[in-house]
Amino acid sequence: MNATSPTERQSIGSKGNGSRWLSFLGSLAVTVLVFLWIGRDIEPMDVVDAITAMAPPEILLFFVSSLFMSVCRSWRLLLLLEPVGYRPGRLAMLLTVLVRNLFADLLPARLGGLVYLWLCRTRLGVSWGAASSSMAISFVFDMVAVAPLLIVVGLVVAGQLGMSRIVIWTFGLAMIGGALIALALLAPLADLAARVTPRLPLLSGRIRAGLAAFAASVAEDVRLTRRAGILLPVVVLSVLVRLAKYTAMYFLLLGIIGPMGFGFAELPPHKGLVGLIAPELAASLPISGIGGFGAYEGTWAVAFHFLGLPEQMAKITGVAHHLFTQAYGAGIGLTALLLLFLPFFRAGEPRPAVVVSAARRWLQLAASVAVWLGLSTAVVLVGDVLTATGSPAGQGDVAYTAEELEGRRHLSKLPAGRVLFDSNRSGSFGIYLQHPVGSGLQKVIDSPAEEMFPAIAPDRQWVAYARARSTSLRAPAEIRLCRLDGSDDRLLLANATFPSFTADGRAVIAERERSRIIRVEIASGREEEIFPRGEGPFARAQVVKPRISPDGQWVAFTSDQPRRWTAWAVRLADGRAVELGEGCQPVWSTNPERIYHVATTGMQERTGFLRTDLAEGRGETVLDRDAPRGHEYFPAIVDERYVFYAASRPGEHDHASANYQLYVHDLKEGWTARLSRDGFTNRWPQFVPER
Repeated sequence: MNATSPTERQSIGSKGNGSRWLSFLGSLAVTVLVFLWIGRDIEPMDVVDAITAMAPPEILLFFVSSLFMSVCRSWRLLLLLEPVGYRPGRLAMLLTVLVRNLFADLLPARLGGLVYLWLCRTRLGVSWGAASSSMAISFVFDMVAVAPLLIVVGLVVAGQLGMSRIVIWTFGLAMIGGALIALALLAPLADLAARVTPRLPLLSGRIRAGLAAFAASVAEDVRLTRRAGILLPVVVLSVLVRLAKYTAMYFLLLGIIGPMGFGFAELPPHKGLVGLIAPELAASLPISGIGGFGAYEGTWAVAFHFLGLPEQMAKITGVAHHLFTQAYGAGIGLTALLLLFLPFFRAGEPRPAVVVSAARRWLQLAASVAVWLGLSTAVVLVGDVLTATGSPAGQGDVAYTAEELEGRRHLSKLPAGRVLFDSNRSGSFGIYLQHPVGSGLQKVIDSPAEEMFPAIAPDRQWVAYARARSTSLRAPAEIRLCRLDGSDDRLLLANATFPSFTADGRAVIAERERSRIIRVEIASGREEEIFPRGEGPFARAQVVKPRISPDGQWVAFTSDQPRRWTAWAVRLADGRAVELGEGCQPVWSTNPERIYHVATTGMQERTGFLRTDLAEGRGETVLDRDAPRGHEYFPAIVDERYVFYAASRPGEHDHASANYQLYVHDLKEGWTARLSRDGFTNRWPQFVPER
């Protein structure tokens, strides 16, 4: 009489399917909406660039701490299974934990933990009841371990918002107390479930009996575990699990933001913990996005922007960090799953537990922590040594070629003057001056920061340049002014990079947030956006490396529209756009109707210089040299005749580390002369005529 009818079962199934569809649609909506919001400021290649630029020592530290976390988690489960008579193999349990971690990341609301129960039963030979009790007790102790971390998070947030810290302490202590009460009530609650389950309606008698037996088994296993005297080691292992987990995530965060110019000083551990825990809590919600992507990235971006990262950087790091950890978890988790299905991991009779003395257990714990800290320290020390002994100089050319020697004989034909350029010869980029023949090297400005992209004023007295935290494209930067001897250095424009002067020398234009061109008056400091002003086809595009025409009517720039990368010129008055072609770094000389850019298609060694007549929209190649130095970049045109540029060898391209050397080419007579020969990265040459 208690069995459900077919009609009732169909109704229950329909409701279940409807609930699952609503959950899926809700998760899909979260993922789509969050990534639409994130995609307003960043593009996929920004994330790829952030991942590929990560610092190797921090990545290795992430691997070490992440693996130690899994070891501690598997050790804790083995301890909890011992009192109830099960002793799975250590490797088998570690592999099970790695698979559990994979599905816990992919499924919402801790549903991934159910995979642990299935693997325990099918691959480790552990009963459902024993596996369930170990998972339940682990969950309770996770709450005990995470409560102090949440107190730290609460105190940081309270300090930022001016909230009362008493509330935070009360919440944290209440959470610890609640977890301990839950542990004390776990067995009585399981007993209650065993008594109540047989009376539940809508379930068959066989299912009710099975659930009641399962609850009774959990209650007995919990009591056996409590009597075994292992709760204190379990608490320690739970703390180590959380500590190793967030240490791994923090190191990975440092590895991502390091190349962008941020680090420990800007995001100390207690602040980093806030940003790391907040998205995890969001991802634990029943509706958090497809595959865990959505609520995590959105919460991360908000949290880290609140903690001081620029909004774009917060969004990039959120996607990059989550994508990397998911890829790592998927790789190691799927590998562990395949290994678990090898024949020798087939479930069999449980092995008897081995009695381990308390002293030996504590010694094992101490040794494990020592190994973890030792490996981490070794990685840090090796990374520091490599950084300290590393030289910015690479393998330069040992001598000038015969062609280069011939070209240098023409240098006397150049107007009197010197060459201004940026170089990483000090270990970071700085601004330097030298004579065209390579003599008289003089430092203009060079600090531990990155001083780049020098521009000479029309009066030849002032230099505008960008100072950035790092060479990363997204690193915070500012525009500064100084005299040619480095004196009177001052800030001109915050949150901007890549400056150049207007023809009258009264203003500087610069790139901001890789999307806007800003004009700032030198005398007053008044700034305005001159392009794209939130409208037109470039309103949502990347707009980088801008230049302004001599008559002030046009701007030229590099964009990811319609493809990455394309050089453009746009007339400011009416928005007329001229696509110069695939390439980058457009630049004017003295004729506003004629513009040059680096072309990246149909050229020897991948690049060459193209000159385009804006009236006709027709371009012609003006310089395209072959190896050994045919990879030309960073052009500056003097009097429509001399092309100053830098070039690297085949296979070299990276603008921050390749061995770029300075050259000048005469468009009238056709000769090319090399201006530098060293192992450094020398870029963006600007000719400074004698006054």
